[in-house]
Amino acid sequence: MSFLTKQTTWSNWELWLFKACVFSGGIAAGLYFYRDLKDAFVFLVPFFVLTGIWAAFAWIKKMNQQKQ
Repeated sequence: MSFLTKQTTWSNWELWLFKACVFSGGIAAGLYFYRDLKDAFVFLVPFFVLTGIWAAFAWIKKMNQQKQ
């Protein structure tokens, strides 16, 4: 069962509020743990870049499979 293929009954406004809540919580956590995260920044940025590249290739691969 794929989580991303499920239909939701939430409106766009409700989803926007949820995203804003999660985003602001992440910023608040980052500000609270600033000193700890500053030390891990050197490891987090390359991890983000590598997983972002991997996700982009996986997305493109899946999009090409759906067209065929």
